Amino acid sequence: MRRDTIVKVCGKQMKFKGRFPRIAFLEGEKHNFPDDPEAVIAGLRKSGTRADIFTFLQKVSDTSPKYSYPMEYDNLAVVPVSSFEHWWNHQIRSLPRNRARQAEKKGVTFSRSAF
Repeated sequence: MRRDTIVKVCGKQMKFKGRFPRIAFLEGEKHNFPDDPEAVIAGLRKSGTRADIFTFLQKVSDTSPKYSYPMEYDNLAVVPVSSFEHWWNHQIRSLPRNRARQAEKKGVTFSRSAF
């Protein structure tokens, strides 16, 4: 199996890296979290794709360990955003705002969308 192989397990796309140990992880794992890790592990076993280790992140909002698996802490740069207006006017610097305004003058359109 090539390194960039993608297998769908429990509705999530899994990627693999390495030969030994072969590590399985969710595609986009920094923003994609498993609903039930046990179900994903069972799905990996049923898929026939060999994985020695399955890694995943729990949601950033969960500040204490939620699962009893061995774990390591990871550093993520996360900024709380309460509203677009607050972020636009108070959390970012003037340079990105100016660049966005210049881009609008050149025909780029900006629109809000739900996350």
